[in-house]
Amino acid sequence: MFRLRLKRAPVVRNPLRSGVFAALALAFSSFGDAFLYPFLPVHYAEVGVPVVMVGLLLSINRLVRLAANSLMVHAFLQWKFRRLTILATLLAIVSTFAHGFIGNIVLWIFFRIVWGMAFATMRISSIQYALESPSKGMSVGLSRGIYEIGPMIALMIGPVIFNHAGAAATFAILGLLSLPGIFFAWQLPEMAQPETLSGSKLLGIPSSFDRLVFISAFVVEGILVVVIGYFLKDNMAMAAMLLAYRRLCLIFLSPLAGWLADRRGFEKIFNSSFFLMTFGVFGLALANSTATLVLAFTFIFTFNSVNAALAPYNAARADNRLKAVADNATWRDIGAAAGSLLGGSLLLLPDLTLIFLIIGAVMTSALVWHWQTLTIPIERFFKWK
Repeated sequence: MFRLRLKRAPVVRNPLRSGVFAALALAFSSFGDAFLYPFLPVHYAEVGVPVVMVGLLLSINRLVRLAANSLMVHAFLQWKFRRLTILATLLAIVSTFAHGFIGNIVLWIFFRIVWGMAFATMRISSIQYALESPSKGMSVGLSRGIYEIGPMIALMIGPVIFNHAGAAATFAILGLLSLPGIFFAWQLPEMAQPETLSGSKLLGIPSSFDRLVFISAFVVEGILVVVIGYFLKDNMAMAAMLLAYRRLCLIFLSPLAGWLADRRGFEKIFNSSFFLMTFGVFGLALANSTATLVLAFTFIFTFNSVNAALAPYNAARADNRLKAVADNATWRDIGAAAGSLLGGSLLLLPDLTLIFLIIGAVMTSALVWHWQTLTIPIERFFKWK
């Protein structure tokens, strides 16, 4: 069992401000990692990376997070939230600088592991600070939206800097631009943390809710991100626009989703968004033109942004909030990683209609299973006022 005894929480004048600052620390720290994804597959030779190692370097941070999410529970129990967040922000920025100056594959692997550990720490910390706010839905949604701005900025300015200055200067400039992250981490108040931890497992059997989180990440962040080019192979510009639209939804709809959850109820908004996302998957399976494909992807990405933004909110209702946040993040990472692996295999198939009909059926079954675990009467669920 996971037994917790909480210290009395310190007085925080503006809890929403703390969640915003923690998210800003994560957003600024993500510049280097975000730029690495379009940069490394093309310019690997310029930074001394063998072509066979590109895939490993881009995925190793996600693999690290599978273990780091749970390990951070133990770390937060030993050290303070603020202290670990500052340290993680520093390490993330150091890894950004390092990308432009290291030419040894062993060091590349080391700094990618460093980034994975730092990201896991900052993500859990940002969620914890967001959940300190009385308006938890708004705070969690705003936190997710703010974080997504970081990668968007890096993807916009990184290529421009690289075209004028080269790899080393680009990562150095991105590192300098990341420094405000330290300021925001430093401004965080301290939070009370659990004092004891006994008999805990690194990752338990997923709850019905965590299964929904896993499936959502598996389908959208994993499979669809990989196969969108397959569906729109005759219009790659549209595929790129839809992926950009997905990030914009996460930025702008996440706070709105949280605001609605605070006012209409978390379960109503979360389950409704999952249902509508499932409806979009069935639409994708049955689409017979470019227009209907674009409509289906738009539908899925729109409601996935609502669903993904609200997932950490569920941890606020758990007895062991820190463990719940870590488990939720881990199941999302596992889902995205497994979906990416399967998505690559699906590219070999001549037709994906049956595959997405099956996926839609699985999503429907998982939602029904989760609904049966709830105590909300069906007539109350549909009563939105």
